[in-house]
Amino acid sequence: MEIESVKKQRDGYLINGSTHIPDGYTGWMSDLLDEWLKNNTPEQEFTAEELQKQAEQEAENTRNEEMLIGFVYGTNSDGTDRRISVTKDDGDGMVQVKASFELGLTSTVIHFANGSKLPMTAEEFPKFALQFVTERGKFFS
Repeated sequence: MEIESVKKQRDGYLINGSTHIPDGYTGWMSDLLDEWLKNNTPEQEFTAEELQKQAEQEAENTRNEEMLIGFVYGTNSDGTDRRISVTKDDGDGMVQVKASFELGLTSTVIHFANGSKLPMTAEEFPKFALQFVTERGKFFS
């Protein structure tokens, strides 16, 4: 086996992007690593770019989770808060509901990504749509 790359990790080294050698390991891989380390410097566990990508992914995951939780809009029949999710799929659904009302539908039940169901009339829709857009927009400002 030839060592092409080594990254220092918290508890050892990552060899060639796939083989982990823990600190304190003894064996033929350890001998290869020791020889490589005499003439080379291992990379850090994560580059600044990798850390940035990781932070961006974590922020996006958090945002997506919060969009799925959504905002409170009235109460359910059991008295609990009705939460309206504001995901992209929910936004696409709102466009379809708007088109249906424009074509003459007078009422429907809107189904949201988080499982909420909201009965809606054509008369109520503009007010609700404004709140939906406002709440969704908070994630992009």
